[in-house]
Amino acid sequence: TYLTSFYRFHEEILNLTFFLELTFDGSHSGLISFIQLLKDFKHVDYYLLNFITQVNEPLSEMNVIVDQKNRCRSINELLDKTILSQPYLRRVKYYQQICLKNKLIEKFQCFYDEQLMCLCDKTNHAYCFNINLTYSGCPWNKCSERGICIKDHELCPKNSFCLCNSCSYGSVCQFSTEGYILSLDAIIGSHIKPMIRNLYYQTTTIQITFLIIIILFIIGMILNILSIGTFNNRTTQEVGSAFYLLTSAFLGLLTIILLMCKIILLLYDKQNNASCSLIEFSFKWFLTSCEWLNSCVAIERCSALLYKTHFSRSKSRYISKCLIPSIIILLGLISLPEIFFRQMIIDEQDKRNWCVFTLNNDSRPKIFKCYIASNLFLFFVPIIINLV
Repeated sequence: TYLTSFYRFHEEILNLTFFLELTFDGSHSGLISFIQLLKDFKHVDYYLLNFITQVNEPLSEMNVIVDQKNRCRSINELLDKTILSQPYLRRVKYYQQICLKNKLIEKFQCFYDEQLMCLCDKTNHAYCFNINLTYSGCPWNKCSERGICIKDHELCPKNSFCLCNSCSYGSVCQFSTEGYILSLDAIIGSHIKPMIRNLYYQTTTIQITFLIIIILFIIGMILNILSIGTFNNRTTQEVGSAFYLLTSAFLGLLTIILLMCKIILLLYDKQNNASCSLIEFSFKWFLTSCEWLNSCVAIERCSALLYKTHFSRSKSRYISKCLIPSIIILLGLISLPEIFFRQMIIDEQDKRNWCVFTLNNDSRPKIFKCYIASNLFLFFVPIIINLV
C-alpha cells in the first residue's frame, strides 16, 4: 500500500512536520517511508526516513532527522561503467555486492535504479522491491512544457502542483524569464525571501546585490551630475557630441534612480501593474537610448577624422538636435511592448509577486519573434558601431 503526502517548501525552512494517519492490521508486517526532494527536473534525491520490519504496536509519533546519511544513492554513483553497460538482469546480480562493500567503505542505507529500490539491512544484504520513480502527470492540471505535474497520490489524487524549471513561474509554469534576461526580477527575484522586509535577514545574494546597487547609485549619481554640469556649458557645445553626451547623462541619471527604486520595490514587495510596466519600459527605453546616443558620438568623431578641415561644427550641432528627439521617440515606440505585455502575477505556490513579460512564443509567436528581433537590433547595432 502506498500513501503519499507532499509539501512544497523553501530553502529557509529547516524543520518540516507531517501528520499521517496510519492504520495497521494483520496484513501489514512493516513500514518503509521515503521522502523525495525535487530541486528541478534533473535533480531528484530520495531519503529513507525509516525501515521497520515488524509493526507490533500502533505508532503514534516518529521523529526522523534527514541528512546525507539517509540519502539513497543512485547505482550510477556506486557501479562502474562496465557493469552499468551490461544487460539489466545481469547488472542486478551485483546489487548484493553493493551492500557488502558498504560495510567496509561508506555507510548508506539504500540505493536505487530505474525499477528497483534496495535497502541494506543489518546483515548488509540487499532487500529490493519494485518502485515507480517516473511521473505519470496530472490529466486535470496540465502544466505547460516548462514544468511537470506532481500529484499527491498515484491512484486517488486529490491535489497537485506544477514543478517549474528555473526560468519559469506561475501556477502552470506559463510565464518565463527567458525573454528578458536583463530584468532585475529575473536575476534576483528567486533569491528574495518572501514576507521578510529586513535586509539583515535576507539571503546573502540579496545583501550583496543591494550593496552593489548602492555603490552603483552613488558613483552613477556623481558621474552623471558632473557630466551634466560639463556638457551644459556653452563652451563645450561647439559640436553635436556635447548634446548627445548631455542627453545621455540625463537619461543615465534617471536610469540609476529607477534602479534604486526598483530594488526597494522588490525588497518591500510594493510593486503593482503600473510600476511594473512603467519601470521596465523606462529601463529599456533609457538604456537603449544611452547606447544609441553614444554610438552617435562615435559616428561624429569618425566623421571629424575623415573630413578633417571640411567638418562643419554648425552642421554637426544641427544634426544632433534633429537626431536626439528622433532616436528617443523611435526607441520609445520600439520599447512599447514592455508596457502592454508587462504585468504583475501572484505565484501562490512560491508566495511571490513577479513582474513578468507575458508575451511568449506560445501565445503570439509572430509578435514574439519581432520582439526578439528588435531586441537583438537594439543591442548589437550600437556595439558594432562602437567597434568599427
